[in-house]
Formats: sequence, C-alpha cells, structure tokens
Amino acid sequence: LYESIVKLVSPDGRVRPNFKLHGTKTGRLSCEEPNLQQIPRESVNPWNGDAKGAFIPHDGFRLIEFDYSQLEFRLATAYGRDAELLEAFSQGLDVFLPIATSVFGSVDYRQHAKTLVYSTLYGAGIPRIMNALGLSEDEAKRVWALFRESYPGLYEKSKLASRNVQRLGYVKYWTGRKRHLYKSDSHKAFNAAVQGGAAEIVKRAMLRVSNSVCGEDCRMVLTVHDSIVLEIKTEQVEVIVPKVIDLMTDWPAFDVKFAVDAHEWGSK
Repeated sequence: LYESIVKLVSPDGRVRPNFKLHGTKTGRLSCEEPNLQQIPRESVNPWNGDAKGAFIPHDGFRLIEFDYSQLEFRLATAYGRDAELLEAFSQGLDVFLPIATSVFGSVDYRQHAKTLVYSTLYGAGIPRIMNALGLSEDEAKRVWALFRESYPGLYEKSKLASRNVQRLGYVKYWTGRKRHLYKSDSHKAFNAAVQGGAAEIVKRAMLRVSNSVCGEDCRMVLTVHDSIVLEIKTEQVEVIVPKVIDLMTDWPAFDVKFAVDAHEWGSK
C-alpha cells in the first residue's frame, strides 16, 4: 500500500487519487491510484505507528475530518419513525441504551443491542443473529421478535423495501436513484436503501461544503465513507468548522437529528 502511494506522489509532493462516481453498488465514491480510503489510523509496524500522520498538509493548514455519527442508523430511523429512537437521537442520548433495555432487559447489554441493530440493518436472519450474539436458536428468535415489537417502524420499512424488490426489482433512494437487486436478494433491500441513501447525503454535503466554504482558506481533499476531510488554514479552523458542521447536519426533511464529529485527521 505505502509503496504504491510513494510511486504516485506528484512532483510537488502532493498525492492526487482518482475518485470514481460509479465504483460501488451503493453509490458511494470510491478511490484508486492510490486508495486513500484505506489508510489505517495506526500501524503495527514499529517504523510507522501513526500511518495517517505520514500525510502532511500545506504549511499553515490543518487536516480536519468531519465524520457523520451513526449516519445509516439515523437514516433508517428517519424511515422507520419509531418515536423512542427519534427522541434518543434528538436528545443526543446513547441510542443503544433504550434498545438494550427494551430487547435484553438491561443497559448492560448495550453492545448486544448495537450488534443486533447493525446485523438487522444488514439483512441478517436468525442464523446470523445466533452467531453474532452467541445465542441459541430459540433465544435468537425471541430477541428478534422483541426487537420487531419494540421498533415496528424499522421492521415495516424493511419489509416494504423487500416487497418493492420482489415486485419491481429495485429499491429507490430518497433522491430517486434506483438500486437494482435480484429477487433472491430482497432481504438486503432495506440495507441497500439505507447505505445508498447515506451515500447520497454525503455527496450532497460535499457539494454544500464546496460551494459555501471552500476557497483559498479551505480545500476539500478526501472523502472516506461517511466523512469529509478538509485542509483548512490554521487561523480559520475555529470559524470554518462550525459552518461545515451546520451544512452537513441541516437535513430537516428527514425529521431526525444528524450529528457530525470534527477532529484532526488521524486522531480517531
């Protein structure tokens, strides 16, 4: 990975990868030559424990990453409209705690709740839930039933997406873009809508940021899944960061509160 990056450094010392608009099925931007979306934050190699620290901004600038928090789950919640989840996100609470209480009976099962949520969002069935949580078949069925009963909106929207694939052969993102799926993959339909819809949010956020704040003091240099990396003039960081966060979180049409964490690239 690092050898390929060194070979692709431009004469001015900058690395300029190629971004592909149609490189993924979900619609996310992909990156190649070199793939800077797969730079690890840390490395086990003794000669480079901080891999991202090898990338240095221009003098007088800082690299700031703006990372959406739980973007796909928030979008799924906007679709499902389950009141408890909407309220938890609105109040900035740990959304997995009420799920742990509702499904597992205690906040001590927060990690189980998180695993269950993302397993179901990715179209997991009972066997996958059994494996992910270390449950028997009967226990997994009970947990899945409690989750459906506690958050019926998520379940109903998931079933609707599956029916649409069975009937039409595709799901439609909130932007109108279609993701075609085989009928045999209809169990993946809701996840496709959520992943693809999240990608559409990120791309539109990039356009907002580019049109509103980018210029001599701020340059967009990278996107990694649900995050955007900007090179910002040091004395403008405190001014630009809140503006970017506002631009990325202002989505009133979804009726769910979006959140963005801003930090030095490589610090998380």
